[in-house]
Amino acid sequence: MDVFFFVILIVTIGCGTGVISNYLKAKSKGTSKEIIARIEALEDRLNTESSLEERVQALETIVTDNRHHLDREIRAL
Repeated sequence: MDVFFFVILIVTIGCGTGVISNYLKAKSKGTSKEIIARIEALEDRLNTESSLEERVQALETIVTDNRHHLDREIRAL
């Protein structure tokens, strides 16, 4: 076995390792359908949180409204 055989063997092993590494990285990231499903789930969650935030703001407006506070004081008497 001469030196060129070992050089070719080392280059082949290096390239094979790179190919396998890239394959495993791509496989671990998931398919495009899974990624799209994750994005849609995050969008739904964001919409839910924003609608909840709007509801809380409306409730804060009602509770801090002077007429509502005055009505409470009248009922308390």
